[in-house]
Amino acid sequence: MSQTKKGNIKEWIHIIIGLILMFGIPILPPMEPITEIGMQIGGIFIGAIYLWSMVGTFWPSLLAIVALGFTDYTDMNGIFAAFSGYLPLLMLFCMIFFGAIGDCGLTQYIGRWFLTRKIINGRPSVFNFMMMVAVFAVSAFIDPLMALLVLWPTLYVILEEVGYQRNDSYYRILIVATFMAVTLGQCTLPFFGGQLIILGAFEAASSVPTNYGLYILFNLITSLLIFLALTLFIKYVLRPDMSKMANISIEQINKNPLPPMNMQQKIYIIAAIAFLVAALAPLFVAGVALTNFANNAIVGAILMQIIVAMAPSMNIDNPVPLAMTMTMAMFLAVLTPAASPYAAVLHANDRVSINDIYKYGGMMVILSLIIYIALGLPIANIIF
Repeated sequence: MSQTKKGNIKEWIHIIIGLILMFGIPILPPMEPITEIGMQIGGIFIGAIYLWSMVGTFWPSLLAIVALGFTDYTDMNGIFAAFSGYLPLLMLFCMIFFGAIGDCGLTQYIGRWFLTRKIINGRPSVFNFMMMVAVFAVSAFIDPLMALLVLWPTLYVILEEVGYQRNDSYYRILIVATFMAVTLGQCTLPFFGGQLIILGAFEAASSVPTNYGLYILFNLITSLLIFLALTLFIKYVLRPDMSKMANISIEQINKNPLPPMNMQQKIYIIAAIAFLVAALAPLFVAGVALTNFANNAIVGAILMQIIVAMAPSMNIDNPVPLAMTMTMAMFLAVLTPAASPYAAVLHANDRVSINDIYKYGGMMVILSLIIYIALGLPIANIIF
């Protein structure tokens, strides 16, 4: 039997298992304290997670949305109503607008700018930090997938040019570290994506609107602190051989210079800045919920309810700092393919093994979580 045929059979087995979970669990008798509606929604959620992990994300998400419309929780009219209003249109516009920015080639210019600062000359650790900042910026302001598809090849070329091979620990560590930066970047702008769901859930539970400008400021500060911590962690704890990077210079990176930006690219930059200013300016737009079946968003939305409900018993007068910190932490999604739509890209990268992801990614997630707790919460209390 050919490998292709074996692969197809395996995929169909996973599809059947996922469908059984999605549509089989809801018809089971409820088990206390789970209600009948809880069984219906839980079955759809479990089946969706299984299909996300084993098959894909697009059609299982659509199927989950449709299946939800046939539960006792809501009907299809309720599902369609969830997509009504200006926020879904805003999210759609943002996806088209920032996707166009990536398609016109601006990603390469943004990444190249960060990697051609003179401060990286002869400083491997500074290069590591700037590489994380570069992919973070592209992920935050253009698209996470674009950051991976454009800047990962740039990283490969630089590392291989100075003599590193795929099996070198430094090579694999940087792949995982830059992915961490990408996943932190995806929640920077609160106008769309899973972060909009989480912030909307917090607002619905607390009646406290999100200050988008302070949210972005908090994200930038905590992310830079995490990159600094990861840089030191790589140098002093993981201690890979970085000697070949001692002679790294911006001349090497600029060996194949980019042409001057064309008029279309300049217009997109101006339009992007204008959009961000307009979105943040008027006393700041409030976040509301948007139906999206990314699991970190669902978990975050649930946690927002818990944070608001438990705040009084924990003597927390202002739950906003904790909620904002928790929103950022929800995007430390690395360890499994279902963690986020972009985690699957990391797991599909044949330059790192599953063990590399669990080993390096696990340590980086723990370190990032410590930064959020030890530094992020105090900073959030000052900002918010």
